[in-house]
Amino acid sequence: MSAIDLDLYGDPADPTTFTSAQDGGMEKVGGLDNLAEMSALTRDSILEELKNRYNKDAIQTYVGDILIVLNPYIRFKIYTPEIQKFYMGGKHAKDEVAPHVFRMADVAYCRITSTGVNQTFVISGESGAGKTVTTKFVIAQVMELC
Repeated sequence: MSAIDLDLYGDPADPTTFTSAQDGGMEKVGGLDNLAEMSALTRDSILEELKNRYNKDAIQTYVGDILIVLNPYIRFKIYTPEIQKFYMGGKHAKDEVAPHVFRMADVAYCRITSTGVNQTFVISGESGAGKTVTTKFVIAQVMELC
């Protein structure tokens, strides 16, 4: 457990019942979790789908192997120790659970330990977009896996 998770996001009662980022964010909320599955992948279609997901509190979305995380500027209970453990160990296929930075960290760690090939995270965005916080969650997940 890290102080980051407990102090900022509280402790959900049952991490298997969440339906949105407000409630913990591990179950699918509708729409496309992976925008690479869209029939027409254009700038406008991506923005529209991200907007729709954001309005449903689904702030994390895949585009293939890329994870897009939108900063809601409010605190959701999606970075708790229970959710951290939920995504550990490659127990869930990408299409079985909601997109999450903990799953990305878990996949990278599994690839490093199974193949010995280095993995890289590119975390970018404008000032205030949540880059530092997201980096802390990636590091916390990898450290928990070690």
